[in-house]
Amino acid sequence: MKHIHEDTLVKYALGILKADEKDDVRIHIERCGNCRDKYKKIEGDIRFLSSIKPILKTPVIPLPTAKSELSNILKIAAILMIGFVTGFGASILSRPATVNVIPYYKQPAVSQSSASEFIQCQPDVVQFEK
Repeated sequence: MKHIHEDTLVKYALGILKADEKDDVRIHIERCGNCRDKYKKIEGDIRFLSSIKPILKTPVIPLPTAKSELSNILKIAAILMIGFVTGFGASILSRPATVNVIPYYKQPAVSQSSASEFIQCQPDVVQFEK
């Protein structure tokens, strides 16, 4: 004879089995002493657990006060200021030294022969000698 699983016995004791399974389990419990003993133990455990009254305590949650809110805001502001000052100081210290670059343009060498080609320069007219 195959015994009934404990989960099925618990469901039977709680009354949550389907109607067709209830009849099969009831008949098996009447015939099988081992399953009957398991069922009685489960039924006793369920009665014991259902007789226990839970003790509920209302949790005490402190209400925030204006002082505690202000102190929290000041703490956050202080932390942000410390972070800002530290970051700014680090950026100044890690900045490379300023280098001024003055471009140097090489002056083209003017030869005497090319200078003699310009005879007269007027603002609008340039004349060349051939």
